[in-house]
Amino acid sequence: MNKKFADKLYWIVPGVIMVLGILLLFYENFSDVTEHPAENWSRALTVGETDLNQLPPVKITENGDFVFTRFEDGKLATTTLGKDFTIKDEQTYNIPVNKWTQVYQQDDTIIYFDFKNIYDQDRNIIVSDVEKFYPLDTIILYVKNKILYQLSPETKKSEIVMDIDLAKLNIKPQQNEDGVNILTYSSDPTGVDITLQQYLNGKNNILYQSKIKVDPGKVVNDISFALEDQKLALLLQEELQSTQGGNPEFFNYFMLTSLSIPNTQNAKVLTFDDPAGNKSLKEVSDVVLTFRNDKPTILFHADGRTQTQFNDRTTFNIYSAEISESGATKTERRSNTAEISTKPQWINEETIAWMDLDGKGHKIKLSSADINTIDPLIKYTGDDWLQALGKTMGMLTSSFFGIAFAVIWLIWPILFVVFMYIFRNRIADRDPAWYFYTGIGIYAVAAIIWRNRFFVDNIYTNAPGYLTFTGSSYVYMIIFAVVALSLTMYTKKVNEWAGTQRISYFVGIHIILLTIFFGPYII
Repeated sequence: MNKKFADKLYWIVPGVIMVLGILLLFYENFSDVTEHPAENWSRALTVGETDLNQLPPVKITENGDFVFTRFEDGKLATTTLGKDFTIKDEQTYNIPVNKWTQVYQQDDTIIYFDFKNIYDQDRNIIVSDVEKFYPLDTIILYVKNKILYQLSPETKKSEIVMDIDLAKLNIKPQQNEDGVNILTYSSDPTGVDITLQQYLNGKNNILYQSKIKVDPGKVVNDISFALEDQKLALLLQEELQSTQGGNPEFFNYFMLTSLSIPNTQNAKVLTFDDPAGNKSLKEVSDVVLTFRNDKPTILFHADGRTQTQFNDRTTFNIYSAEISESGATKTERRSNTAEISTKPQWINEETIAWMDLDGKGHKIKLSSADINTIDPLIKYTGDDWLQALGKTMGMLTSSFFGIAFAVIWLIWPILFVVFMYIFRNRIADRDPAWYFYTGIGIYAVAAIIWRNRFFVDNIYTNAPGYLTFTGSSYVYMIIFAVVALSLTMYTKKVNEWAGTQRISYFVGIHIILLTIFFGPYII
């Protein structure tokens, strides 16, 4: 072995171990950053980018392709994906858009609303002075002069649906095979009045009417509904205003009833367990309520645990939850990204789309239970590597708090050395073998007694399994002590270091190695 290399082994060996620890940390962080949202669900596939915080409904063509409408450089654009989720076509239309623009798009027909007028794709006005615009699957609803109209995209002709005063009533329309279902509701201090009507062949039929009680101090912000056969599911999002001027509290209430035999049960409050953590999801919103396999299911965004970031352990992701008749929920995560995920929607029974908000350009993404098709299309990007690297560097920086946590281990060997030099300086100068072993023995005893000052609960909560198995703190303390002791003995051979230097080296190497491996998870 080269003598110069051999003489530096006591620095090279701990350096190699530290590099190994950093590489393991980076691997763990890269795995976290690219983790699937759930075992049976794919990672996010980026479809494209859009300038606006809007995601019009994804349309499915006759041959099963998916058409995403987006906004690019102030114009309308579309991206078409095939059944294999690969891009088949991209088009840009000479239609101006801004943050108020709403779009109806089906096959070659495009109709848009600029918050005042409804236009065709040639920018001709179809209807002027419109209050509200509701693009559905094959038709459009709009409100003008306190009247709700239905607009045919093919003929551009309108027909009256019902009278509606948006100052007094809120409206939630849906379209299915049976026609257009229109939920209207209004609130007062005693509750919320709900009416569900079906518009078919020019006629309105009332399907359901009820008054749902609302607890004092709460207001209804939104209502979602889903209708399948004779089953009606309702989800009310309510807000409790704080009387102390603090942040308001939000609640979600659910009720399942039958149109043929309406029940009078009170709505049940819902909670959603975080599938990636041990707490409940917060700030549930952007709710899409539907039936899946005859069971009420909601798709929504909420604040939940993620390991994709360094400084924030939670962010907004997309979740789905199956709701039982009793109000119990079974929640699953459907996205796992570092950005704020919002505007979720179902594309089909096993695929969803949403937006990730990003200052550079909002990303349109999808994920699916069809993992075998989607995952091969998802390549690791520069953002993935940079995100993992940034998280690693941040954790390494914070890991050196571990040295501060281990100060109580350091105090005792330092006091021993100081005592020897002040009161037994001749012994320290002679450097007998017991002087060195007593120093590291005192350090070892202190480390064992105050072990929990360094190995805090956060380590066992956040660190990977290879660092947190039963007795792992003792195992790693012993392993690194053996390494440090072996290298310390080597320094005496090549450098003829005195006992004080060797005690300092042993203690320093032991604490640094523990800090590199465990420190990133201390805070």
